[in-house]
Amino acid sequence: SGVTLDGNGFSVIKTGSAGSSGGISLTSEADGTTVKNFDGSNALSDHSGITDFNRGIESYGDNVVITGNKATGNVNAGIYSGGDTVTISDNLVQGTHPNGDGIFVIGSQPNVIGNTVTDNPGASGINTDAISATISGNTLQRNEGGIMSYGEGSTIRDNTISDNIYGGIYLTDSETGVTITGNTVQNNPRGIMFEDQGGSGNGHIYNNYFANTQNVDTSDDPDISAYTWTNPSGPTPGTNIVGGSNIAGNYWSDPTGTGWSDTHARDS
Repeated sequence: SGVTLDGNGFSVIKTGSAGSSGGISLTSEADGTTVKNFDGSNALSDHSGITDFNRGIESYGDNVVITGNKATGNVNAGIYSGGDTVTISDNLVQGTHPNGDGIFVIGSQPNVIGNTVTDNPGASGINTDAISATISGNTLQRNEGGIMSYGEGSTIRDNTISDNIYGGIYLTDSETGVTITGNTVQNNPRGIMFEDQGGSGNGHIYNNYFANTQNVDTSDDPDISAYTWTNPSGPTPGTNIVGGSNIAGNYWSDPTGTGWSDTHARDS
């Protein structure tokens, strides 16, 4: 434990059939390990990063840090984590084949921060079934879905989620303690979707910019009555998602710029 694996800009490339192993695999005994800089940026390296494995990076340890890597063309996931209090930050994940997620996290209190996850057309950019996950500051484009959340207590904030095939954010109606704020969700067929799993979920969805063909999809008939769509503290002074002076509700636009918020005057 406590080891640092520094790729120094080199790549890790599978030889033979793609998808039969992990590029970098950390067991449950690898607590505190850091995996960084396997990004193909070294002039002497192939520039693919970690490529053609079942999972580019897979980790089962706690307190692991995975940062500054590039994972392309893997099969099941670009990055997978099953440990607690893991940080996955500033990675580039692209082109997972054909039904794999870009980043998939379980466990407790993972932090998925500042990653760019694109062009994973068969699954989600980020998929979390973790408890108290923080998903913040990521860019998610051209995936099947942007963020899929199944865990309790997730915080999804300050992400840019656009041009995905199916939708932006996917939740179930049984998740509790969810906070979704500060996100820009645009140019998706659906902005935020809820799956019916029996209800009793709750959370706060506020200060987001939604500009999608359908901003909220409840076609599965979920019970979302305990979700609120405005700042739980009431309008609070501060710069909101569109540059106004109070943080309160959401901005409701559409791809043509003629949504409800575009055509109705607002105080701030």
